[in-house]
Amino acid sequence: MEQVNNRRKFLVIGAGLPRTGTNSTKEALEILLKGGCYHMFEVKGQDHTDFWADVLQGDISNEEFRKFLEEKNFVAGVDFPLSAFYKQAMEAFPDAKVLLTVRDPKKWYTSVKN
Repeated sequence: MEQVNNRRKFLVIGAGLPRTGTNSTKEALEILLKGGCYHMFEVKGQDHTDFWADVLQGDISNEEFRKFLEEKNFVAGVDFPLSAFYKQAMEAFPDAKVLLTVRDPKKWYTSVKN
């Protein structure tokens, strides 16, 4: 596995909406890539809300974006909030692959609504 400054390289950016199989995708990526996959669960379990608020305001550079995920040893990320900022993630990690998860729109709406 490639490393950057003794940290694992970020390899996959999830661009799909929540409720499009992101939890299953997270689990699969963690097995395949042998590393952590950032997901909404991380925001809930850690105090990452300030970071994402700063991203939303445009106050985070690509270097800060990269550092935030790589210092925590994530090698991939799916679901919100990362997926909402997939374009910035692509700039921060230009060698990463982008994975778009999709779901039937009517089933997605029902899932989100319930």
